[in-house]
Amino acid sequence: MVSLPIPGAPPDVHCLRGATPARLKVEVEYGLKRGTTDNCYLLGGGGGGGRAGGPPLTLVDVPDAAWAASFVPLVRAECAARTPPHPWPGTLVITHLTPKRWPSLRALLAARAGVVGGAAAPPPGAPPPPPLDLHLSNPALALLRESLDTDPAGAALAAGLTLRVARAGGGDGARLAGPGGRLELVPAPTPRWPDLLVAVDRASRLAFTSKLFGAHVDPGVTLGGAGAGAEAGAGAGAGDAPGGWPAYGPDWRHYFDCLLSPVSSAAAAALARLDLAPAPPVVAVPAAGGAGGEGAPPPSSWALLRSLDAALATAQRGAWGDAAIGTAAPPWSAEGTPVAVLCPLHGPTVNACLTQLTRSYGAWTQGAEAAAATASVAVLYASAYGNTAALSQSIARGVTKAGVGAEAVNLEVATLPEVEAAIARASGFAVGAPTLGGHMPTQVATALGAIIRAPGAAARLPAGVFGSFGWSGEAVDEMEARLRDAGFRFAFPAIRVKFRPTAADMQAAEESGTDLAQAVLKARRKAQAGAVAAVAAGAAVEGGRAASTSPALGALGRVVGSLCVVTARDGEASTAMLASWIAQVRDGGEAQREREEMEREREREREREGESLGRAHAQNLPPPSSFTHSASLFSLLPPCRPPSTRPASPSPSSAIGRPNPSSPRAPPSW
Repeated sequence: MVSLPIPGAPPDVHCLRGATPARLKVEVEYGLKRGTTDNCYLLGGGGGGGRAGGPPLTLVDVPDAAWAASFVPLVRAECAARTPPHPWPGTLVITHLTPKRWPSLRALLAARAGVVGGAAAPPPGAPPPPPLDLHLSNPALALLRESLDTDPAGAALAAGLTLRVARAGGGDGARLAGPGGRLELVPAPTPRWPDLLVAVDRASRLAFTSKLFGAHVDPGVTLGGAGAGAEAGAGAGAGDAPGGWPAYGPDWRHYFDCLLSPVSSAAAAALARLDLAPAPPVVAVPAAGGAGGEGAPPPSSWALLRSLDAALATAQRGAWGDAAIGTAAPPWSAEGTPVAVLCPLHGPTVNACLTQLTRSYGAWTQGAEAAAATASVAVLYASAYGNTAALSQSIARGVTKAGVGAEAVNLEVATLPEVEAAIARASGFAVGAPTLGGHMPTQVATALGAIIRAPGAAARLPAGVFGSFGWSGEAVDEMEARLRDAGFRFAFPAIRVKFRPTAADMQAAEESGTDLAQAVLKARRKAQAGAVAAVAAGAAVEGGRAASTSPALGALGRVVGSLCVVTARDGEASTAMLASWIAQVRDGGEAQREREEMEREREREREREGESLGRAHAQNLPPPSSFTHSASLFSLLPPCRPPSTRPASPSPSSAIGRPNPSSPRAPPSW
């Protein structure tokens, strides 16, 4: 792990980052294979501008167990380097806690208490540990207490610890002292992360967004290196400026699609509760080469914008009066929580792309909710160690890739009315459970009862079951038997995974989600066709005509074009699918080389035209026609294509060289 400055943040706020360019886990959200980072943040008392005698240092979050060994030495070194030096942080904020993060938290508490190795207590004569205020949510508190109760050194680890809980529904949440002002802890729970908190520092305009606005990508890869050391060596800090949206946009979108799209309603509620408003940073942001993102300009530019706005408003009021101008606020003083930097648990901190990412989150959330309103699949699960939850994430990802909305329901926290409402909204469902004591958990059995009791569910809802287990795996068999006895149809074979899922298991789960979504779409098309046929039959009877269908015409209507078999292999995971047409897509490097070649060709064309005009002037020839001038001017513009509809039968080369209108770098379509 390394300590990195954060562009746009005060100098006494640093990112403690552990990074790897390799795929850390097999979960679907790591599928782009661009590495990942785990970010923690240390606030207060640094950069030569420390506040002597001021508040204690604040540490936000602890990393995954993969970085537990290097985490504590880095925290101690950073605390000692602050002004004045501190032995340990006095405040710890946990925005998200899982069993995989407990080893890092335990290592920090043990080092602070003087507990060495597997000892149950500090050595005799050791000084008492310094006080530590620990802020977390109620679900995280339950996990912390369980971990301390089962740890032999639990009593020593908890010495000097003061627990403060930020509860949902408590207004702005808990408040605590932070650098430059006060941190506000805002609960932002989702079914997958019921303990989620977001910490906002209004004075510094920082938002520590935990799992929101993150991405599983190692920024060092975009700088030509590997790991966070590449960022430190390049002097890029922890931000997103070197590369901007073209470098990180696909990673942010993939992360959202995998983790937040299945809980779009909870994500929308969290975004509404936060009400983030992009604002200029309180400190100058140094220019970074290659910045391609969109965001707040440096303070000098904001000052220029303010002065221009004031001058324009003065001129308009002089011409039309105050009533015509109104009192509209400029964009930098919009209502909401002013934020200049987003500091997530994973990926780069967001400053250069702040405006574009926050707007995209809103658009993606609305798109996911719209898809769920048309047709949705409920993915219900309970998970003991996170393995069944990982399978549910892959199934939901397969569902959304097929164009159907997904709604994840964590049965460990959902109430029975919430389960019944999810089933009533759904067009299909999948239910997963671990095996505990040879049976499914009680929450899953209760949910199965609600599903079976739902009126008409067996006839209209395609189903699927999945689960992980340690030894026998009876829970999956029990769920499958109960649903089959109730008359449900299964869209995919039951998924049984022993211990931790492999890459092949995750691929199978994703494909099963796609199969379930296709079964939903097929049932929907069948219902729509039946409704149309019923209307047509009614019209034929009323008109006195007999409805007849030719078998040849019926067969012809089923011909949709050629079919292809597409196969793929990635390590131990392999897959195959039927496709009606295939479009080739060039990779980013080839597309970039093609754009550069086109630009060179335009430059050569301009040079030739300049030479032609020079010769014409020397020979006293008449000037070229206006058409020639127009062609020369249009050659300076980027290539564009007129608006057109999608071709009826795309050819294999239909996508070659075609600009992507959704890309931020695509030329405008006139």
